[in-house]
Amino acid sequence: MRTWVARVAVIGAAGLAVLTLGAYALLAGAVASPSGTVAGYTVGSAATGRARVSFMVPTIPCGLPEVSPILAGVSVWDRGGNDVGAVVRLSCITSIAPPRYTAEGFYYSSAAGTVTVTPLMTVTPGQIVVTTAVVGSPSSTAVIDDATTHVVKTATYGASGFGPSIVGMFCSTNWNAAVPCASSPRFKDIVFAGALVDGKPLASFAPAGSRLAGVGFTVTPSALNAAGRAFRDTYR
Repeated sequence: MRTWVARVAVIGAAGLAVLTLGAYALLAGAVASPSGTVAGYTVGSAATGRARVSFMVPTIPCGLPEVSPILAGVSVWDRGGNDVGAVVRLSCITSIAPPRYTAEGFYYSSAAGTVTVTPLMTVTPGQIVVTTAVVGSPSSTAVIDDATTHVVKTATYGASGFGPSIVGMFCSTNWNAAVPCASSPRFKDIVFAGALVDGKPLASFAPAGSRLAGVGFTVTPSALNAAGRAFRDTYR
C-alpha cells in the first residue's frame, strides 16, 4: 500500500505535467453521458461491469450558501435504469459550517424509483481514496478503500446489469435522467490515477471525455496520461 501511494505522488508531480488540455472532447464512436454532467471520462460500452479510480481528497472552502454537493469517484449504470457508484461527496451545508468529506456508496433502483445512499466513512483532505463500483446479480457493490488509514468499507445493493462506466466528478446518481450540477464546492484540482474499467486501463475503451459545467463554474479534465490511467480535473 505504501508503494502505491508513492506512485500516485509521481503521477501527480510529473506524469500529468506534460499533459495538454483539449483532448477531453468526445472521441469518435464513444457514447457520452449527457453534456455538462461529468468532469472526466465515460466508457460507452454496454458491457462493462467494474470501474475503479484513486485520488487525493481535495480541500474545499465553504464561502457560498446552498452550494450543491459534488461527487468524485466512479459509477456504473445500465440501460435498464439501475446505477451503482462509489464516491467521495464534497459538500458545503452552509457558508459558515465546515466542509464535509464523506466517502459513500449509492444505488439507484429503476424498479423502486429511489436512490439509496450509504455513508461509509468520513475522510479528510490529503487522504488517498480508492473507489470501486461493481455491478452484478443478485447484488452490486460500492467499495471505498482509504489507502491512507488502510480502512476498507463496502456497501451491498440490489442487482444491476452491465453498462457504461463513468470516472471523474459528477453530481448525478441516476444516469438515465442525469442533469448538470447547478453549482459546486470550489477546489483547485484533483488528480485521478489508477483508472481501470474491467481491470484494463481506462484508455483501452476509447472513453468520451467532457467538462462538467454549472452556474458560474466549469471543471475540465486533462488528456489521459501515456498509460491511459490518469488525468487531472481542474476547477475554474
